[in-house]
Amino acid sequence: MTPSFTSESEKSLDYSKNPLILTLNAGSSSLKFAIFSQFPPGLVRISYGQWERLNLKDPRLNWYDFHQNKHDSIPFPIEKNVSPAEICISWLAQKLSASTLLAIGHRVVHGGDRFYSPTLVDETVLQSLEQLIPLAPDHLPAELELIQSCKKSFPGTKQIACFDTAFHHTLPSYARTLSLPRRFAEQGIHRFGFHGLSYSYLQSVLNKEFPGIAQKKIIMAHLGNGCSMCALEHGRSIDTTMSFTPCAGVPMGSRSGDIDPGLLRYFHEHLQLNPEQMNEIFLHQSGLKGVSGLSSDIRDLLAQKELPQVREALDWFAYQLRKAIGALTAALGGLDALVFSGGMGEHCAWLRQAIIQPLAYLGLALDTKKNEENATVISPDPTSKFAPSTIPILVIPTNEEKQIAEESVLVAQK
Repeated sequence: MTPSFTSESEKSLDYSKNPLILTLNAGSSSLKFAIFSQFPPGLVRISYGQWERLNLKDPRLNWYDFHQNKHDSIPFPIEKNVSPAEICISWLAQKLSASTLLAIGHRVVHGGDRFYSPTLVDETVLQSLEQLIPLAPDHLPAELELIQSCKKSFPGTKQIACFDTAFHHTLPSYARTLSLPRRFAEQGIHRFGFHGLSYSYLQSVLNKEFPGIAQKKIIMAHLGNGCSMCALEHGRSIDTTMSFTPCAGVPMGSRSGDIDPGLLRYFHEHLQLNPEQMNEIFLHQSGLKGVSGLSSDIRDLLAQKELPQVREALDWFAYQLRKAIGALTAALGGLDALVFSGGMGEHCAWLRQAIIQPLAYLGLALDTKKNEENATVISPDPTSKFAPSTIPILVIPTNEEKQIAEESVLVAQK
């Protein structure tokens, strides 16, 4: 059953008659959507929303209609034993006519070794994606369920899978190879890398707005609840911190990042933890949340940084991120620009300063005022005789939904 709502802004939305693209981004307990219209000369986002707490007792929908300048936040009841994905998609189907939809674009975390570009989803593709579930068991099931729900609510509408791993298909073999016996590499076990849709979007912004540095040696830091970094040269990924899974690499909000594999044996033999319990620890109880003992949200931690364990967690986090920048600089053989993005990367001036100040030896420095303002360029003006840095440091808001929409249009129009 589709829930009924009484909110005034739940009435039919006044969407443009231009073709629309719906983008969907499924998480373990949330679902984001965005609606784009093809206004010349490009795509314009006209609505955006997110369902939160879908696995809890009080799910909620927050959404914005930019076309009508409306915002609403409403309870979103979901009956027991009913698929949240199906209910959410049914709500969207009430607002959108399938005849106006050019395509539905899905963020799919893992494409394995088969999918290197956005792909039109058919039964053969679905079967192939189901075979990849062991590579991303915490993500792919929800994403595939969403595709199936869209098939029911929007029959005949083209669905496009856009892959987070695709951007890193350019990794050289020495960057892809894990320190394991070769037989495992022959079974497809290697570094894949993630956050590719974010990095693709950021590279497109550099190409348009900073063409002078876009093809040089660049490190991008996507710092949100999930954190990763990517080294790019000539606009291509040559190394990245995430590995076979999105849990690897630098520490994150609640994910551990790289850990000693010997811990697995210790946890199992001495703490009697099973694989599910260990997975829960590494994915949901570690990172900033685990080390601080308080929260995965850096805003909460900065508000209580007088607590010794919180201050230690913040310093530890910045230190780990600095180490990753040093490693990727070595991989690139130099550094021409550094880009911050993601929730923390875009909005947390403290974190950017804590990362950059000890890296002066690389030629990096901040303009304090610009950094506090979250300006696009937060490094000193290179033309100033007082500037200690000529390496641009940029803050670029990511837009994975826009990247999904653009990739989906290209496939849908073929």
